[in-house]
Amino acid sequence: MTSKLETNSFLHNRPNRRTVTAFFGFACVAPGLSGCARWETYRYKLTLAVDTPQGVRSAYNVVEVTTTAISVPAQGEYPTVKGEALYLDINGKPLIALLIKKRHSLSPPAAGQRLSSAPGGHPWWADWEYDSPTHMLDWLYSPDHPHNSYLDAIGSFGSSRDARALATTQLPDLVTFADVNDPKSVAPVDPDNLEASFGPGVKWSARTIAITADPLTTGLSDKLPWIRTMRGNQFLDGSTLHHNPPPTFANTLQPTDFIHRVSV
Repeated sequence: MTSKLETNSFLHNRPNRRTVTAFFGFACVAPGLSGCARWETYRYKLTLAVDTPQGVRSAYNVVEVTTTAISVPAQGEYPTVKGEALYLDINGKPLIALLIKKRHSLSPPAAGQRLSSAPGGHPWWADWEYDSPTHMLDWLYSPDHPHNSYLDAIGSFGSSRDARALATTQLPDLVTFADVNDPKSVAPVDPDNLEASFGPGVKWSARTIAITADPLTTGLSDKLPWIRTMRGNQFLDGSTLHHNPPPTFANTLQPTDFIHRVSV
């Protein structure tokens, strides 16, 4: 089975959130323009649980995704996100599931390459896409009937509320901090090797996602206090420029990967 959901060039080129917001403002507010024809909103609840030598630790976040079809300045379906990253304390060290998935390719696998580490596998396109799990949720809830657009997919979610298990490949990017007060101390977490970041005996217990009507989760800035003062265009190393290649992992992330308050 192949997906009917196509990745449009706007999403594939990964504009920053400020650019997307500016596009919405121009298309939806400018006098005389019929920019916004349709929009759909849903909330997802991501829950992560890990086994540790001290017992099971779990946490969840609730995030809102709004996708709008616009025709000006470009035609397409563009998502915006409102919410905060998931913060799971593992015996004093955070496991954070970001709002995005940057280290990910939207290209089909090479011939003979495994589609997924999930039991039975899932199609290469059924992963978290940058700011949005919409594509993935469409496959989780309607694996035999992928929709022609993100808006149609969201419209089909309806009253679905049952949680679905996730493969590690379907998670957003995971990070941790050596010191939560120092954004430069951020480090990536390998979802297939939690012990490397959190020590012996730390393994997955559960990974689920569900459509929900629950309120958005809050309080991340209390756990990561630098979010309150760091400018949105800064990287976690303090620079406003992204270097290629980046000198440190901190130069690949910005505060908006952790918390985003804008919604259409």
